[in-house]
Amino acid sequence: MRARASGTVMRKRGMFGLKKSRCSWSAFGTLRRAWTRYARGLVESRDASAARRALTKEIDLHGCVVKVTSHARQPDAVGREGVVAFVSARRLWVCARAGDDFYKVLIDGAALEYALDDRIVRLAPEDVARLARGAARCRDV
Repeated sequence: MRARASGTVMRKRGMFGLKKSRCSWSAFGTLRRAWTRYARGLVESRDASAARRALTKEIDLHGCVVKVTSHARQPDAVGREGVVAFVSARRLWVCARAGDDFYKVLIDGAALEYALDDRIVRLAPEDVARLARGAARCRDV
């Protein structure tokens, strides 16, 4: 079994082991393309209601380009857009499209939206919290 580094050590190293100089919009291009293929595969053979459920309740957000549409606890995050690089139990780590800067979005109170082909998917705060809990649970296994 491999030991995990503490949160403090991971923050000092940069983006959870990835050097800050390597954390840029262009560096996550492969992840964005992989997420798009994954999301298309998730909905391609489903009817409209099952596809909607998959896109709001089952999808993994790592690599998804999201926009914060509203936030009850972090109003300065509203309108920001970027690719989800890491999901913790309480925050999304997002690499911004402009300026290649990282910012953290508190999961509690966040409403997000993302685009997949011709669909605009809006995630209510409870959907974001559910997806984050699922991602954190998978990572800890």
